Formats: sequence, C-alpha cells, structure tokens
Amino acid sequence: MDYATKANLRDLEKVGHTLLRKRVTRMNTDTGEVEPVEGGVLNNEALTEFAKQLVAERELRNKIYNAAISVKKI
Repeated sequence: MDYATKANLRDLEKVGHTLLRKRVTRMNTDTGEVEPVEGGVLNNEALTEFAKQLVAERELRNKIYNAAISVKKI
C-alpha cells in the first residue's frame, strides 16, 4: 500500500529535519538502550563528515584507477 500523500511526505520531511537537529545516539547491544555518543555531535554534522569521508575515498579510488589505466596504455 502506498501512502505517499503530500501530507505524509511533508510530515516525513519534518521528522527528518527534527532528527538532523538531534544528537547522535547508538544502541547499546548489551542493554538494548539508546545512549548518546561521546563528543555530542548533531546528526547533520555527523552526516556531513561521513559524506566528506566518502568523497575523499571516491577521489582516492578514482586516482588509483586512473593511474592503473594510464599504465596499461603504455
């Protein structure tokens, strides 16, 4: 069933924005409780840092790939 109404999508967007403004938490697998992560960064800050790491990794992989391609051409 699809409930992708404009109202539901607006509500989903509000939930997403609210979550981005909250502190990063993790589930403690021993206790099953949600606990704050040390350092107290916000979810949007953590996602931004993760995106930067992914971009850096992709750039490195492309650099290695392009170097390997240029060696094969010689």
